[in-house]
Order: sequence, then structure tokens, then C-alpha cells
Amino acid sequence: MTKALKGEKGPSSADMMTRITATLRKKGNYELAIKIQKRALKTYREVLGDSHPSVSTIVDAIASLYVTVGAFTKVSAILEEVVELKTATMGMSSKDVAASLPELATCYECTEQYSKAMKNLKIYAEVTGESGERSILTFERIALIISE
Repeated sequence: MTKALKGEKGPSSADMMTRITATLRKKGNYELAIKIQKRALKTYREVLGDSHPSVSTIVDAIASLYVTVGAFTKVSAILEEVVELKTATMGMSSKDVAASLPELATCYECTEQYSKAMKNLKIYAEVTGESGERSILTFERIALIISE
């Protein structure tokens, strides 16, 4: 109905697609959810451009779906794109950029790319500051990677 009223290539249609994928995810239909999220991403990019926050949000959602199905190599590539998009729109010291770095580091760890994982954790620690519980946990993760 949204497509009929507002057009197939409008942000409202993409918003509706993202709501549909949430339902598909809850039902365990991850492959279809990924397919629909990619269509929503294409629409957002065409209509709003890469610098719009909705684009990085959708790319994050696609990455999350790939994590669920265990496709860590794909997730790494997607999260790299998310970090680039967020950095371009919000700056490297943004909390939104920092939030993506531990996830990217985890994907690197799962694919045994330990040096890349450490690099992202170090950047995360720098962006969030060198004090606090999260930073301590980050440094503990770095130490574990080094010991492997």
C-alpha cells in the first residue's frame, strides 16, 4: 500500500521494507530479510545519498543479519563500509563510529585476522578515552589477542 501511495522508490517504501525485515528476522527467515534490506539500502542510497544516516543504519542491520547466519567474512566487509560511511558523515571521533569498531574487531577475530582486530580495538580505546570500564575490557581483549 505504501508503494502505491508514495511510490516504489521513496524513503517511505524503504522504511516499510525495514519493518518487514524485523518481522522476518523474528521468524528466522534471515535470507529473505537480507534480500529485502538490500533493496531498502538501494532505495535509500538512490533517494537520500550515501551520506544520509539511514544508509549506515541499514548497512549495520544487514551486517547484523550476516552475523546471525555466521557469514563473518561478509560482515567484515560490510562493517568496514559502515565505519567509512559513519566516519565520512560524523567524523572518526564520533560515538557512532566507535560503536561499530568492537563489532568489526569481533568479526576479524572470528576470521583469524588478529592484527586488524587489534587495530580496531586500539582505535576504539582512543575514541572512547583511556579510562572507564569499557576501555579496560577493550585492553583485556587486546591482551587476549596478543597472547593467541
